[in-house]
Amino acid sequence: MSRDESLVSESRPSRFERGLELVQSKLFSEALGYFDQALLHEHFQSSRIKSQCHYWLGECYFASELFESALLHYSLAIDLDSTNSQVFFDRGYLESRLKHHSNAIRDFDQCILLNAEYSWAYFHRGWNQFHLAAYEEAIQDFRKALELGTGDLILAAREWLCSSLKAISKFWLRNGNLELVVSYLEELVQLQDFCNLKYLQMLSGVYSDLRRHEEANEILTRIIDLDPRNSASFAHRAYSFYKMKLFDYALKDYQTALELNPNSEDALMGIEKVMAGKLKLQQKILQSIPKAKVVDAA
Repeated sequence: MSRDESLVSESRPSRFERGLELVQSKLFSEALGYFDQALLHEHFQSSRIKSQCHYWLGECYFASELFESALLHYSLAIDLDSTNSQVFFDRGYLESRLKHHSNAIRDFDQCILLNAEYSWAYFHRGWNQFHLAAYEEAIQDFRKALELGTGDLILAAREWLCSSLKAISKFWLRNGNLELVVSYLEELVQLQDFCNLKYLQMLSGVYSDLRRHEEANEILTRIIDLDPRNSASFAHRAYSFYKMKLFDYALKDYQTALELNPNSEDALMGIEKVMAGKLKLQQKILQSIPKAKVVDAA
């Protein structure tokens, strides 16, 4: 967990000071005794310094994996001083570890209220929102973590943002709101390093269901570039060309699909549809030409 220098006071009791030195050396078990003695015997100049003592006790118990004791002392620290975002963050982080998702979210809410630039707080709040299936809220938090974050946080936030976008896309697909599905999948496929063919195919299918064939065609072209021996993708792109009445392109893609998979019924039926479509279009063109001109041409 990150640390806040404001948690160290320049005017601190000697036992407290010795406890902090042990913490800095990662001697948490030894530090516990000094902080306990400081609480029992030292006269604290302010409730804020006493709050810090409880906070560091919480940190030592956390490091020793004595989580219930850690929670107790984080809470005592907050009771004495509720203005430090780091204490809320660390208690929220521990609540997350214990899978107390609602409690964790409340702590991260308060942390962010006190420090709106605390990027990791957005990430961890989003992580807990995700595990409560509050995907929209999780998406907002992971976006904010990406906006504010650097380094490892960028990688973690992208990964969990993708997971949230996938989950909410599936939810709205089951519930029939295709426009929402498109909006989330479009964001997902922009995160190229973290997207796979499955979700590109899902997006192309939703575009097709919405009769947005040009957009479906663009995604299918991207899929084919990634997997040029995927017969189904050629057949699906051929269908989008067919719906756009680009019959020659459709025929070419259906033929490629058939070469890749000679047993493709979609390709065989598609070729028949394309040939019928071309014939119907030719007849329509002929019918639109005035009869006199047709005779002259003959």
